[in-house]
Parts: sequence; structure tokens; C-alpha cells
Amino acid sequence: MEKLLLDAPSAEERPLSRVIFSSIIKTIPDKILANYIDIREIHLLIAALRKRFDVQTTVTDSVNEGALFSVRGHVSQFDKTLDELERRYAELCTHGKQLADSTYISAITNVIPPQYKYVLGQLEIHARAINNYQQSLDPDAHLYVTTPDMLINECRQAFANWQTTNKQQNPIAATHPYCNEANHPYFRGRGGFRG
Repeated sequence: MEKLLLDAPSAEERPLSRVIFSSIIKTIPDKILANYIDIREIHLLIAALRKRFDVQTTVTDSVNEGALFSVRGHVSQFDKTLDELERRYAELCTHGKQLADSTYISAITNVIPPQYKYVLGQLEIHARAINNYQQSLDPDAHLYVTTPDMLINECRQAFANWQTTNKQQNPIAATHPYCNEANHPYFRGRGGFRG
């Protein structure tokens, strides 16, 4: 039965398809049916109605897009934060919503912790240098643009570099003044412990 609603009917299914088509048409108001008067196949009618009255609206698109900007994570798990951001972006794309690269780059920039903001600057300097060189050769040259994938890959590389150099240390604890006992006020004092 569901196959008749979604696919073109075969020769033996055609009589049943016409019965279902006429029963569906009886339930549709005339104002709506006037838009689909040329459609004679049930699967085409269902597809057209689904396209017009789908639950995906601009509000749900905005909410899903806003979910990209709500991704947060700890600096020590920056790679997992990037994974979550990519997962939500892929989920948006599977729902048929195509985001502009500038919006996705803005979401990525929003996720980048302060320790890795230098990656943005490096990519901008790189893009400017390439564009200046290309325009010096040909003023009508196509401008080099940073893509979201480039930005994510550079952030992953920066995080991987940090992980290899600081395997044991947490980035927050590494900068904390009391990271060892010698500097902690509890252990510094007048003659140590009293007992």
C-alpha cells in the first residue's frame, strides 16, 4: 500500500492506484486541489503535497541552524567539539538545508577557544598573500577563499600539535600558578605543617 503512495504503480497495481487516488482527492479541499489539477498519478500528488505542506519551515531551519552556534566544549576536548559541529552540519545538509560557507565559518569561529584563535589569523594571512600575488600577476584573477574544511583541518592540526607536545598536561592546569606543590600556598608557609 505504501509503495503505491511513493512509487509509480505497475500495470496490475494501476486499478488500485486509481481507487486510492480518487479517495485522496475527495478529502482535499477544492482551493488546494485547484493547484494540482494537472496531476493524475498518486505518487506525484503525494510528492507535490509533501513539498508544499512539509513540516520543515523556515522556523525549524533557523532552529537547526542555531544549533550549530550552540556547540560548546572544553578546550582539552577541542577535537570532539569539532566532531560535534561537523555532525550537526551534516545533519542540516541531510535535511536539505544548504548553509552558506560564511555562516558555517562563523559557527566554526564561534567554537574555537582562545588558545587556537591564531589559526584564524594564519589562514587570513595566507589567503591575503595568495590573493596579492595572484592579483599582481593578473588583476582579473579568481580570489583565494578560505573554506570551512580548511579551517577545521587547520584547527585539528593545531590541536594535534598541542596534544603531542603536552601529552600529560591539561591546557588549563599548565598555565595555572599552583600546578605543582612548591608554588601552592598550603605547602609554602612558616615551617611546613604544625602538629
